[in-house]
Amino acid sequence: MRELARRIGISESSLAFGRERIDAGVSDAVGAVEAAEAAGNPTEVAKAYRTLSRAASLAAKSAVVA
Repeated sequence: MRELARRIGISESSLAFGRERIDAGVSDAVGAVEAAEAAGNPTEVAKAYRTLSRAASLAAKSAVVA
């Protein structure tokens, strides 16, 4: 499902549920973490997790405001 979503340019969540269930930035960051872990480069893995942390924090803050 991930590959199909990537090919048609939508998120996995949109493909699976017809709408976003999680923040798009968080979803993208999770994909980046998975790719970095698959590549096996520790520096890139750390960078991807930092990006995920920032995206999750921003999503949480905007959820509280909304």
